[in-house]
Amino acid sequence: MPVYFLNLEKCKKLLEAEGKVLIMKPYTIKNYHHDPNEKVTHDCIYGDKQIVEKYLTELEKKTGENIENYGDPKFIRKE
Repeated sequence: MPVYFLNLEKCKKLLEAEGKVLIMKPYTIKNYHHDPNEKVTHDCIYGDKQIVEKYLTELEKKTGENIENYGDPKFIRKE
């Protein structure tokens, strides 16, 4: 199944709205990136400010992950 990469700047403009929050952390998916300089993937949290804040509070309580260490490989589950 192909992976489609969207233009980051266009996406950010589409998501800009009053009361919304967009948090992005870049990372690389080795299976899709043969040249890491070619494309960047972002892990994103997006939504109403209150919902994002509640999500981050629950995430930290359950996993210890917070906005400073969000996306750190130590939090990725190995299945």
